[in-house]
This record gives sequence, structure tokens and C-alpha cells, in this order.
Amino acid sequence: MPPRYDLLAIDLDGTLVGRQGAISRENMQAIRRARRAGLGVTICTGRVLSECHAVLDALEQQEPVVVSGGAQIACGTRRRTLDGRSLDALLIDRVAELSRGHDLALLIQKDRDHAGYDYVVVCEGQRPHPVLELWMDKQRAKGSQVEYRVSRQGPLHQWPSVRAVASGDAVEVARLSELLARELAGRAMVHAFPLSTHVPEGVDPPHVLEVFPIDADKWSALKRLADRLGVGHDRVAAIGDQANDVAMLEGAALGVAMGEAPEFVKAAADRVAEPCAQHGVARTIDRILGGEW
Repeated sequence: MPPRYDLLAIDLDGTLVGRQGAISRENMQAIRRARRAGLGVTICTGRVLSECHAVLDALEQQEPVVVSGGAQIACGTRRRTLDGRSLDALLIDRVAELSRGHDLALLIQKDRDHAGYDYVVVCEGQRPHPVLELWMDKQRAKGSQVEYRVSRQGPLHQWPSVRAVASGDAVEVARLSELLARELAGRAMVHAFPLSTHVPEGVDPPHVLEVFPIDADKWSALKRLADRLGVGHDRVAAIGDQANDVAMLEGAALGVAMGEAPEFVKAAADRVAEPCAQHGVARTIDRILGGEW
């Protein structure tokens, strides 16, 4: 029996990729089974494209992918941006202004195809936040292709901005998130969540706050991707685990939340899978292929 869906979108961190940053053998084998059965598989992640190269290589990805939390669609093979959204320069200035006085690292993401790098690090006359330095060092040690430009005065607007990202402890992120959500209502999307991977043992996971263009979420991007592939929106399934996955779990014909997802994410989904450590993606795929879901 052929699958009742034509495209499966899978979040990476906390969903397909575990806390140690790897895809389990069970998940990898399940994705191969899905493709053999005629189910297209794509990635829908908050990571920038540069952070996805190793995963895309491992998956032998051919279909386009959704990156940067839905702000960009990228070619899975040539690794170039196909479709993107950007934030207004005045809005970026306001985010930077409101972020002052909070003990957080602030990054402004750029489109590497235009800028030649991924992030401007806004330091306001000081070193980057220790959480950010730790993460950047870990990425370099892993051979990541993410590139940064540190700026204490700018320019923030030499190239269009994809999103703003602040990271730090949960209390500071929550304070700034509430402030930005009020200030930017109707002009941008704001959401916050804990970083679920790339955190060393014994270190509390930092929380991340993201500011996106108002029309840049994972489901909006998935619909545009489905249109590119000639797939009906009612033939799309999705799996995720965090706040930035809610729109696609609500919009997809089948939305599956991971077992360790927060309750509000589970409430947005049609089904709940096993946790990432128990290969929830693989078990979801087998249920889809078997016609159970």
C-alpha cells in the first residue's frame, strides 16, 4: 500500500538529531525505507544552511530543504538559497536597541549567498557572551562551515537580515522575549526555546530567542516547497519538538510531536511519537508506511 503522504518534513535538533548531534542508525535506515516506498523526505530546521551540510551529506539529500526556521528554502545538493524572507532594517535596529541591558548574545543572520558569511555578532563593546563563545568553539572543533563577523558598531545593514537570534539563560531570554513580543506584535514573529543539542555534559542548556519576518515560519516555507515539488498541502506530514515547529505541526495533514516535546507542542500535533533517544522518527515513519498513521 503506498503512503498516504507524499512529503515528510523532519526537524533536526531534538527530533532527527539527538543531544550528541548525531542521527541514529535506526532513524537513518527508516528514512531510506521511506524513500524506497515513494515518500519524499525533507529537512525543516532552525539551523542555518551551513550547519546542515554534514546532515545533508549523510542523508544524501536531493530535495530542497527548509532552513533558518522557515525563513529560507535551500537546494539540497548545490547548497544555495532558493527562496528567502528578510527583516526590515528599522526593525533590526529596534531589536538591537531593546536587547541592550540584557545579559545575552545577539546575532543577526545574513544570507551567505549575498554576504559571504552567516552572522553578525553584536557585542556592544564587549566580548561575545560565554555561551556563544562556547558554541562557536564547538562548531569550529567540529569543522562547521558557519562564519561570523564580530561588530561593535555595525554595519548591520550591509546585506539583508534573515533573523535576529539572542541566546543566554532562561530568565534573560524570557524577559527579552516578552518585551519583543509586545513591541513587535504584527510586525515580526518572536519565539523562545531551550537549545537541545551541542551542549556539553554538566552545562545547563542555553535558551534561544529568535525574531523572524512575520511570514517566515516552517509551515509557510513547507507550503512553498510543496508547491515547488508539485505536492498538495494535504499530502504533507511533519515531525518536530519545539516552539518553532508548532505552525507546521498544526498545518500539516499529519503533525507528529516528539515524546519529550513541551505540552503546548504536543497539543498542536495530531500524534505523539517516542522521544528522540528512542528513535521516534523511525517509529513514526514505520507507522506511516504501515498505514497506521
